[in-house]
Amino acid sequence: MKWICVLHFYQPPYQKPKILNQIVSECYLPLTQMLVNQKTGFSMYCNVNYSLVEQLIKNKHFKVLENIAKLVGIKQIKLTLTPSYHPILPLIPKHVAIEQITANQQMVKKQFNYSNYDLFFPPELAYNPDSNISKITTLISQSAMQSQIYNPFVSYKNKKFVIRHTNLSNMIMGGEIKDFKTLNLKHFIGNNNYFITAVDAETFGHHRKGYISVLEKLLKQTETSFIPTKNNYYKKVDNLYASSWSSLKGKPPFILWKDKSNSLHKLLWKLSKVIAIHSKTAKEKQHFHKALSSCTFWWASANPWWSIEMIEKGAWQMYLSVSKNKLVNKRVYKLYSEIVLLAFKWQRQGKIDKNFDNSFIKTVPFSLRCKKGELQQVLKKLEKAENIAVKTKNYELAIKWRDAQTKLKNNTDIFDDWHVVDQLRGWEL
Repeated sequence: MKWICVLHFYQPPYQKPKILNQIVSECYLPLTQMLVNQKTGFSMYCNVNYSLVEQLIKNKHFKVLENIAKLVGIKQIKLTLTPSYHPILPLIPKHVAIEQITANQQMVKKQFNYSNYDLFFPPELAYNPDSNISKITTLISQSAMQSQIYNPFVSYKNKKFVIRHTNLSNMIMGGEIKDFKTLNLKHFIGNNNYFITAVDAETFGHHRKGYISVLEKLLKQTETSFIPTKNNYYKKVDNLYASSWSSLKGKPPFILWKDKSNSLHKLLWKLSKVIAIHSKTAKEKQHFHKALSSCTFWWASANPWWSIEMIEKGAWQMYLSVSKNKLVNKRVYKLYSEIVLLAFKWQRQGKIDKNFDNSFIKTVPFSLRCKKGELQQVLKKLEKAENIAVKTKNYELAIKWRDAQTKLKNNTDIFDDWHVVDQLRGWEL
């Protein structure tokens, strides 16, 4: 069984230096140093874009860049092809997408002397079969398959795709996996010989303290691999669907970045269209490309993600694109002001709190829909799982199983996006 591991290194182009410095100290530096120091061979993909690299340079975090270059040089990692400022590719003009991809290629060539790409990483794994611009194998979300059966490699319309395993990736990011040996991988991947996870690099050390050592352990436990190139690995499928790794079931695939019912999104995309027409110089285009970062629109979704600060920073980047253009700067500033004022209005009126309260899907508690005696059986298994986790010092997992018992007893399991009973089935007990 082979693991294709993809780490996504990214910070929004307007990240605060203080936060970046913290992430470097907790994650990027110790993580890349651990990978450099690995004595056992491993294979890994890293998605590193211009948005992060220019901030690492500006803030003099050269050791991180040196470590990545060293790993590339000894062929322990491969870098993925990606756009420079993390836009949602299906939502932006094709020529802008190509400009960003080209800019990132040039940066990677200069910084890491790398150009041998075999995997394309679309930000947020946002994919639309009607606007796929990649000419190489593309990493996409499992939701693009709209199937419960996991296939790691598929081909569609003469193009190759590798499929991120949703649950395994989310379990790693959630701090739930510390040892592949205690996990029933067959439960998740069936009879496949490969599985692919793609997670934020910041998971290791920043979001999850002490988790760098977990990754080190996982790399030693499991054979890792780059993607296969032979066509016979790729199963031909009749359909792939527009999707992202944040797709919401039953919702349009890109609703978190472009929601027809969201007035803030409408204003932001209206502003971006004006900027796209009037950004001419290299500096103007750079501001525009930064403004197209997915974060600008994600934090304006109020679904329930929300940050007035990030909305303002993205809108301000758009204004900076044409601030010296006397033909449109007043019009653009007016749109910028409308965006900021509307964001504050939503905050004051309680719209954000209301959206957050309504973001949970209410369902029937497990205790009222299970078979007779099944609840007690599940509770015993959860208690056993908790004890095993404590013995192996996997305290985050122990807390998870402990809390799961409380939820089931109190009928508060209705708030789980991924039900605790379904999660339990994947563990060897």
